[in-house]
Amino acid sequence: MDTKKFAMASVAGGVTLFLLGFVLYGVLLSEFMEANAAPGVIKEMPDMVPLILGELVLAAFLTLILSRWSGIESFGAGAKAGALLGLLLGLGLNLELYGTMNLSGPATIPVDTLINAVRMGLTGGVIGVVLVRS
Repeated sequence: MDTKKFAMASVAGGVTLFLLGFVLYGVLLSEFMEANAAPGVIKEMPDMVPLILGELVLAAFLTLILSRWSGIESFGAGAKAGALLGLLLGLGLNLELYGTMNLSGPATIPVDTLINAVRMGLTGGVIGVVLVRS
């Protein structure tokens, strides 16, 4: 895969992650996440530059796995692989964070894990479409 194709898929994935994160975390689950987080942990206004860079890095990570290691080039295949990766990554990180820090309560583990699976699944689908069309 060439650099342009990788970059296009990564940017499309980063935009997808950002928008899904805004809708799921910022709108639909904001009260739940705040109620289950340690006081002062969640910022009133996120720092947008590191947030956007983080979404782009996660999308590049997912693009690398889907394109170079799996050869995924469709929405369905990308969505399935992305959801599985999001589920495993989300569950692993949530369990480690819960085991080592007082950031949130145990109720956030299954919720955040599911949100990671949904976000990475839909993003994997978008990446798959971009890879096949570019």
